[in-house]
Amino acid sequence: MPRAAMKRRRLHSVLLAGAVVVAACTPLHRRIVEPPRPDRAALEQSDALLARAQVRRERFQATGGPSLSFLVLEPRNYQLDYEVLRRDRLFSYRFRVFEPGEAQAPVGSIMMLHGWSTDGRYLLPWAMRLAGQGYRVIVPDLRNHGRSGKAAAGFGTREAEDVLALARHLHGRGELPSPVHLFGISYGAVTVLHAAARWNDDGTGAGLGAVVAMEPFANAADAIRTSIAGLLQNAPHLRWHERALRSALRRRYGPDRVERAIDDTGALLAMDLRRFDVGEVMQQVRACVLHVHGRVDTLIPVGTARALAARRPRNVYLELPEDGHFSTTARADWLAGPLGFWLPVAAGTPADANCPPVRLPADPAGILPAEPTR
Repeated sequence: MPRAAMKRRRLHSVLLAGAVVVAACTPLHRRIVEPPRPDRAALEQSDALLARAQVRRERFQATGGPSLSFLVLEPRNYQLDYEVLRRDRLFSYRFRVFEPGEAQAPVGSIMMLHGWSTDGRYLLPWAMRLAGQGYRVIVPDLRNHGRSGKAAAGFGTREAEDVLALARHLHGRGELPSPVHLFGISYGAVTVLHAAARWNDDGTGAGLGAVVAMEPFANAADAIRTSIAGLLQNAPHLRWHERALRSALRRRYGPDRVERAIDDTGALLAMDLRRFDVGEVMQQVRACVLHVHGRVDTLIPVGTARALAARRPRNVYLELPEDGHFSTTARADWLAGPLGFWLPVAAGTPADANCPPVRLPADPAGILPAEPTR
């Protein structure tokens, strides 16, 4: 019998949650830099799941930085049953964990970073699948997210400092075996690119392997514009009150107000978000990078991803033809196994050679049944 389970999750509920976040009374620029956190009941429920799955939660306090909460998954078979169902722009997943096996000696490490407004729990399917292939997986909650402390956001720049500090700490304790691969989604993808660009110059001690960047944005200001617009789009599957809410929010958060929020966010963080160039950072990463993007992404449009990928032709660009922003980052059912095999090959690729391609099997996603007509 399964020892832990997560309920199915629907894309429209995720999008609606994002719209509600935007609609909150807190000023928009404040909500951007410090998104709402999960309530205590949700955290306690997940703590019970993690304990049954033998996943540890630890803390680290960096000098001059926030307190970081992070999950540790030892290499073992977590007996994960994970299935993704998809129909049009909707997707659902089922996540169950049976009795985990015995821990094994690690073949390397992976540090995984979540996206904006989520936390490390969102990455558990990825973490468990890759830990099952022999990696010790470290999953921090980013600053201002989950159970980590508050500190000035940096759209990946300051968060990368936290990642590097945690890597130094764990390596010094002998708990981050080399090579260390970096994996991030969305905001976390930009963070791992910044961390990878500075890895060899920052005294982490551990050897850097390969980098996986799923759904990164190319420019912070553009990402705010397109993400808000994408979250507030109407879609045929929405209920009438969801469509009405989004229509009201589109009127409330028009282009002028969004531009003011970008200016206010930049002023608060002492950053020029309009000149925030992720492509420049990607060019500084000496390790192989696998850049993954969904073709039907409405938050970070695929044209942005293609232009970003073109800045570093040595890297591997993988486009999922039927997935969007949220469903791409949920495709551990399809991608985790091939990634586990790709990482060591990519890590051993000379810096002057093209990175190796990723070999994918057929898409295993099932078909999400249609709901009754409302």
